[in-house]
Amino acid sequence: MKKVTPEIKSGVFLTEKNLIIKLMNKLKAIIIDDEELNINTLDKTLGLYCPDVFVIARCSNPVFAIELVNELKPDIVFLDINMPQLNGFEFLNQFKKIKFKIIITTAYSEFALQAIKYAAFDFLLKPIDGEELKKAVLRIRLNLAEQNETAIIQNKTNNTNLALPTSEGFSFIDIFEILYCKSDNSYTDFILRESTKVVVCRGLKETSEMLERHNFFRIHQSFLVNAKYIRKFNKHNNMVVVSNGEQLPVSTRKKEDFLEFIGNYYLRIQSHSHQIPAGV
Repeated sequence: MKKVTPEIKSGVFLTEKNLIIKLMNKLKAIIIDDEELNINTLDKTLGLYCPDVFVIARCSNPVFAIELVNELKPDIVFLDINMPQLNGFEFLNQFKKIKFKIIITTAYSEFALQAIKYAAFDFLLKPIDGEELKKAVLRIRLNLAEQNETAIIQNKTNNTNLALPTSEGFSFIDIFEILYCKSDNSYTDFILRESTKVVVCRGLKETSEMLERHNFFRIHQSFLVNAKYIRKFNKHNNMVVVSNGEQLPVSTRKKEDFLEFIGNYYLRIQSHSHQIPAGV
């Protein structure tokens, strides 16, 4: 259990300020619930299942919580519905623009439709299941990554880098270091030149859409390969060999398109290598 300061206002508890330095790559969260037992339970569950979430404030009074949210600017607000003074939806009405993700936490399923109208990111019934909580937080991290333009970032010198969401935060990868990507259900394994692996919280379909403009090709339902590192293609067994010696399958359905893609890729390479500089 995280240490908290003494009660600041009726029903308001803040996490000690000197712990905020640990917020690197963590999602900031505020828990709002009129029952202290529920606050403690959720805080503990987050600690067990969502180590990438840092609870910056805990509040049992929704009126005071308005000031907390405006001041601390959390990424996520875990919000109870049935509370005195203001219920959860009345609390949300106090904001002209909601800049945080809302996860409704309630014992009453009949609030689900109204939660959708308030654009709640998720709706969790008490007692809250740790695995469901973990999935909700992961969806928020992926959504924030997209909002913050964590796809391809191009700087003025045309160097390309990726800022990719992982279970621990983000990994920054030079796009030209990627040998290939492999599907792992809703995750993607990025295999790099040094044969290191980065597990990214993003499916291969979305990864393909992001990388195909950079000479990557979806050779198989489970594989996306960087043309730069293809060293051989065996037409007898439909396998490509990449620069680290690994063999990757090319699906029969993709074979014709792949051969056309790789042919065009090397034509472009040869064309660029034979260009005569201006003024020569």
